[in-house]
Amino acid sequence: MITSNHPQVDYRSLLPATVATLDEIIRQSELRIAVQIQLALAADGRTGLLASLQSTASVALLIASFSDIKGPAAGAAVGAAAALGVAACLSAWAAQPVSFGLPGTKPGDWVDSISVKKSLHTDKAEYAAHLDKYLTLNSSVMAENCNWVRISMVATAFAPIAALLGALLLPGGPEFDR
Repeated sequence: MITSNHPQVDYRSLLPATVATLDEIIRQSELRIAVQIQLALAADGRTGLLASLQSTASVALLIASFSDIKGPAAGAAVGAAAALGVAACLSAWAAQPVSFGLPGTKPGDWVDSISVKKSLHTDKAEYAAHLDKYLTLNSSVMAENCNWVRISMVATAFAPIAALLGALLLPGGPEFDR
């Protein structure tokens, strides 16, 4: 569950604002959400590429460990493959689909307001508060995914150490029928 320390805006706190001020708040909030979406899509693309590179390198090193290389080199390949495999899983986790707040409304969102003859001013205040909630949610989602990518990068950076450990702990390399 993603949470935030940002206090939730109650639409009633926005009611004293003029319609022009509410329009500007909404415009700026929708713009900020659009930027969040662009940043999230770019980050997802980079994270997907990172996961692909890590998994490809992991599989290549595992295949190499079963080929003609023997001794410490095979152990090093297995160790590095394990670290890169973990890193690929972490990157894939960061790139998984998540809930993300989007700007705009559906026509059905207006039915209740119309039926009770709620003022447009009140609706705009409610929508501005709604956008604030999504801005906070989106920031939290992006921060959490960023943390998974950071952990993935640490696992990638650990690959040479894992290779050294594999070379030392598996001096004969994996023993399989070749």
